Amino acid sequence: MIWYRTWRFDQALSVRPAAPRVPPRAGHSGHDRHWFLLLLLGCILSGCSWLPRSRSDSIAESQRLIEQARVAEQEDDLDRAAKQLEQAARKNPDNPEIHRRLGHILIAQGNTTAAVELLRYASARNPDDVAGHVELARLLADLHKETEAENAVSTALRLEPNHIEAMMLKGMLARKQHRDQQALQMYHRVLAREPDHVEARLRIAAIQLDSERPERASPLLRSICASRYATGCQAAEAKWSLGIAYGKEGRWAESACALEQSVRNREMVSADDWYRLAYAKHQVGDVTGARRYLAMALEENPRHPNSLEMAAALDPRWGIPRTPDSRVATVPGDLPRIVPHLAR
Repeated sequence: MIWYRTWRFDQALSVRPAAPRVPPRAGHSGHDRHWFLLLLLGCILSGCSWLPRSRSDSIAESQRLIEQARVAEQEDDLDRAAKQLEQAARKNPDNPEIHRRLGHILIAQGNTTAAVELLRYASARNPDDVAGHVELARLLADLHKETEAENAVSTALRLEPNHIEAMMLKGMLARKQHRDQQALQMYHRVLAREPDHVEARLRIAAIQLDSERPERASPLLRSICASRYATGCQAAEAKWSLGIAYGKEGRWAESACALEQSVRNREMVSADDWYRLAYAKHQVGDVTGARRYLAMALEENPRHPNSLEMAAALDPRWGIPRTPDSRVATVPGDLPRIVPHLAR
């Protein structure tokens, strides 16, 4: 399967050893040899067109195999797609797209080790292929090989300093290693090239929120909510983060409104999220809303510490029923674990 380990294209296409020099035969001068070379050149230019045609035929055949592999991928036949791409790579080993697509298939098959080896080989064979370096860096980052990923993305940025994907990846790697200023620099460079880049705005806002600067995050998040370029998921994420920013600023009515609007469109809602919404409702005196979202937090995680504490605190004030089906137990810190029907 891993053909590139045993059949190296760089070996197959390497320069062959030069033939030993044959001295001119007796009676043949260098002038005669000069005319022979001109005659050979004329033959190539006029009638021996099979030489470039052979190369073009290989490229055409590789394109046909690439198209067949694409159809196989659409049919979820990854093994067939991989075989066809291997054949295409043999026909045209200098096409970096083939290596990248085969790398995607190996990743989909769970063979990340082989994918890394293949993309490294492709990058070495095509050192000027920016997309190949970015693809390798992304895969290495997913495998938590940050140092190697940094090297690959730095190579891409040396080749093309304003490559958007490379700058976004560089920022993400810097953020992982807590180099927030470098990450911000990368994301601002992205916005200088593409002012409407939604993901860059989201990441800048996240850094500002984590740095306790909600007043800087809020304008960015509002712009994303109003952007026609934001996807539904991005708009929901921006609205949720805006609710958090408002809460950090003490603007609880706006916080509760933003959180409640966005929670309906979030793909996943954790117990922490439900508790955050219940807390915002509590801050504005919305008893019914706080009960409802606190119940959802406890349904998601019956041992959620903050929700348990709120339930215990609100029990005497709001008359939460301690019915037989309300389970009470002890958890670290001696907080009662109450799971009543808070939504009544």
